[in-house]
Amino acid sequence: MALYIRGSKRASAKSVPFLYCWTHNATGKWYVGSRTTPGCNPDDGYICSSKAVKEMIISDPNNWTREILMTGTTEEVMKAETELLNSANAKNDPMSYNRHNGDGKFTSTGKVAAMSTRNKMSNSRKGITKSEQHRGAISNGLKNSSIVQSRKGPTAPRFAGYYTAPNGEKFVSSHDAALQAGSTAPTVRSWAKNNKNGWTFQLKEVA
Repeated sequence: MALYIRGSKRASAKSVPFLYCWTHNATGKWYVGSRTTPGCNPDDGYICSSKAVKEMIISDPNNWTREILMTGTTEEVMKAETELLNSANAKNDPMSYNRHNGDGKFTSTGKVAAMSTRNKMSNSRKGITKSEQHRGAISNGLKNSSIVQSRKGPTAPRFAGYYTAPNGEKFVSSHDAALQAGSTAPTVRSWAKNNKNGWTFQLKEVA
């Protein structure tokens, strides 16, 4: 991850506000946030605004996956974040680390427990298949967000390529592919990256 840009260098840099999602690979739990500060961009080294989630990511970075969901103006990104959190009802979803739906109304759902408690919870979940509701929360939220949808595809700023299913069907995001596969976005990304279970990743053609 790039070094965090601070001070005058960040303020003078071109701003690229973005919406992101961190996913904990072992449990499938997720955290959605946005970055809109002057001089921000997806490669500025920023992690997230949640101190608890940030602590977990820093302590075990190899077990977390970040995906940039969209870039746009500050207004577009903030609106998309609220739409997504509300569509997924993030603050009430036990698979979400978000404690509010972008409305400033916090809940204890998603509050991070002590390390000893988290270890016990993680061990108790090993081998347990996540419910379809939990696995699809973020994907459904994206599906219901008109702004995020408009930023998908080959014309999106950070579009890298297609996730190709075993039947040859192509998807512009791992979330869309996960809906088809009945799995999670991190799992589909892993399959495509490693050419497993018939999934591949096709890089976009460079003009």
